[in-house]
Amino acid sequence: MPKQGFCEQFRESMIVNSRRVYDSCATKDYLENYRCYFTESNQAIIDQSTSVRPRAVSIIDVDINVEPISFRKGFFSIEQNFFFDVGMDVSFSKTSSNLNSLCIFSKNSTMFGSDSNTKIFSSDSNLQQSFGNLPRAVVQVSDPIILDSSFNDVTYADDLGKIPVVPDKIVDYFGGPLSYLNVSKYVNVTMGLFSITHLERDVQMLVPSYDFGRPTKECNSGIDSKDEFNQMNFPLDSFFPPLGSFCSVEVNK
Repeated sequence: MPKQGFCEQFRESMIVNSRRVYDSCATKDYLENYRCYFTESNQAIIDQSTSVRPRAVSIIDVDINVEPISFRKGFFSIEQNFFFDVGMDVSFSKTSSNLNSLCIFSKNSTMFGSDSNTKIFSSDSNLQQSFGNLPRAVVQVSDPIILDSSFNDVTYADDLGKIPVVPDKIVDYFGGPLSYLNVSKYVNVTMGLFSITHLERDVQMLVPSYDFGRPTKECNSGIDSKDEFNQMNFPLDSFFPPLGSFCSVEVNK
């Protein structure tokens, strides 16, 4: 015998603004012998240290820059600069210390992001800045796996004369200026990194509509309330505009 049930077929088609992924790729990077940068006070400890052991590594931030490739329409160059906080145990003068340092990894990828000649203006954007000509690059990355670390004397350093570009927010994260030159020794680390990169654009999509995404359970506030209030049902209908009556379907036993 048929009975009434929740409508399992979509009610209507509607246009929604969403982000469509045009290209994506997964990368496994082996970062061998990347230099760590310390604050000036910590670098003084490194200069006197005799051994180093990696403790942990975490991601501070990833700076992403997207540029169109002039000779390949619809393709873009994605520059990614990874900033890591590398913790290590350092031994010196019969004592040990836990130090944190900055490690930087940069790479470029070429991906398809489609082509757009339009500009989009939003009422909630600052100064009505336009966006939409360039696709949006998104990088998902897990904390790296630290594999090895070692000391290197400055006489074998090829990159001590190169000062990396470090954003102010990264310098502030370590609480002071970092030492790049005039050091006696520096530390190299080797890590394994897994990341996923994709390019997406804002698009208008026609999708089937079933119902609002209503919560299925109530949050536990942890506050003792009146019994009468605890027994009240959550007023979901107050949070969602009415759609009219539910449609009915026949469900055969």
